[in-house]
Amino acid sequence: MQTNKQHNARSISASHVSSKKVIALSTPQIIALGFLLAILVGSILLCLPISSASGEMTPYFDALFMSATSICVTGIVLVDTFSYWSLFGKIIILLLIQIGSLGIVSLTTSIMLILGKRVTLKGRLLLQEALNLDTLSGLMPYATNLWVNIVTTTLIIIGGLGFIVWWDIIDVLKLIRSGDTRITQFFKKLHLHSKIVLLTSLILTVGGTILILLLEYHNPATIGQYSFGNKVLVSFFQSVTLRTAGFATISQKNLMDSTAFVSILLMFIGGSPVSTAGGIKTTTIALVCIATISSLRSRENAVIVYTNRIPKRVSHYLIYDVLTLFGDYFFSGRLTTILHYQLFLFP
Repeated sequence: MQTNKQHNARSISASHVSSKKVIALSTPQIIALGFLLAILVGSILLCLPISSASGEMTPYFDALFMSATSICVTGIVLVDTFSYWSLFGKIIILLLIQIGSLGIVSLTTSIMLILGKRVTLKGRLLLQEALNLDTLSGLMPYATNLWVNIVTTTLIIIGGLGFIVWWDIIDVLKLIRSGDTRITQFFKKLHLHSKIVLLTSLILTVGGTILILLLEYHNPATIGQYSFGNKVLVSFFQSVTLRTAGFATISQKNLMDSTAFVSILLMFIGGSPVSTAGGIKTTTIALVCIATISSLRSRENAVIVYTNRIPKRVSHYLIYDVLTLFGDYFFSGRLTTILHYQLFLFP
């Protein structure tokens, strides 16, 4: 009888240990499940009648899409955000965007610190990996690999231009193929939106590459040890990935302060509307710059872009939005810096 009891106790203990092994999750799994949970909760809240301006239930898959795109900060929507969602729905969307920007783990840890709770060692390690502060090298071993750089940057650029631009490009290419227009008229046949996106993206990519190359040229911790051709390649990759992706082929912590500032500006601008990128969008920064130049030239009533007239009040709204978003961006950056300072310098 005693033997049976011991056998049963061992069986229960073994099953308990095995259940713990099943439940135990790795850090990437915890982060992924945290985002999944946030998306699901957001989709349920957006489904409610109180979330829509009409007071009707939103189809679940529409709400799920909106929740996912808000968490991922992509900017892709199925319905007009301003007119479709109620104030409650817009607040939920803004909260989801903030959660996606700061990160589930960072936000949870911030709340714990505000409430005076102590963050455990496991929590610190979890936050460290969530903020990519671990020792993983990522694409750094491929910093000078031409093929990896070309493929990766091409995919990043394609995703950052936006579906509207690609549809427009495809339509114009069809006209060229059918003989209805000449290849020399390619850019002229594009819509205004596509022209602004392509030109702005080109300026930001080339300008970012040149600035990073000049500022990091003699920095041995980043590109200083490479040949001139590889320096250009690494600088180009850095310029492209900052606005859209987040990959790295050089150590970001070793960047010069001036380069870090350029990186912040590129990340703040981001990609283009209806793309896989975040940021305030290339069209916004382009119109803000054009509006500023137009104001200095004392144009009245409208801003002229490729013979198109844009009301000046629209440009004023854009400038206000950019300043507001920059303030929010600065606050979020300061919060992350303070959080990292408290967690890792003063554990």
